[in-house]
Amino acid sequence: SENMADALLERAAWTPVDAGEHKVFRSSGNPDVFFWARSDSMLGQDNVDQEFADVTGQACPRDVVFLSRHASKEGRAALTVHPIGNPGA
Repeated sequence: SENMADALLERAAWTPVDAGEHKVFRSSGNPDVFFWARSDSMLGQDNVDQEFADVTGQACPRDVVFLSRHASKEGRAALTVHPIGNPGA
């Protein structure tokens, strides 16, 4: 969600990364942390870590966190966590 992305970018110091047409930022406080703003759906995509490495020229990330807007059934604020991949696969 753009609101979450904007909030994250406003709450920390970020340096733009030269990644062509892609919106990629590096944390000014921790050079191992990147933020890659994407508008396409991540559902069904594979090898996002390698794609990131190809786009930025950086090593494949060890950890990846996706910001994704969700709504709880009850309409309350919720934080959901989903592992990458399929457990046991």
